[in-house]
Amino acid sequence: MFGRSAGASRYLGAQEEREKTSAPTAGLKKVSVPSIGAESHVLASARAPRASVRYVVVSWRDGRFVGSVAASGYAELMSVRDVVALARSQEKRVEKTA
Repeated sequence: MFGRSAGASRYLGAQEEREKTSAPTAGLKKVSVPSIGAESHVLASARAPRASVRYVVVSWRDGRFVGSVAASGYAELMSVRDVVALARSQEKRVEKTA
């Protein structure tokens, strides 16, 4: 939580810039999904073969709040859509406290 939405926006922007160099090293790529909050970005590992692990990170800003959900799981049991649904659920919880 930031005092103003501008601070939250700068933080999320800085996080995205930092991930431009760190994400490829971890095998993560930016994924396009419907927006969460005012701004958001999603990183995920490539769809992997059965019994391998997939990673997904969803980060967003809504007003002066910044949220992030990271998940890992077996590729055949977890999708980007699943993690985005978790992030949306978390976003609704934050809205209730705002």
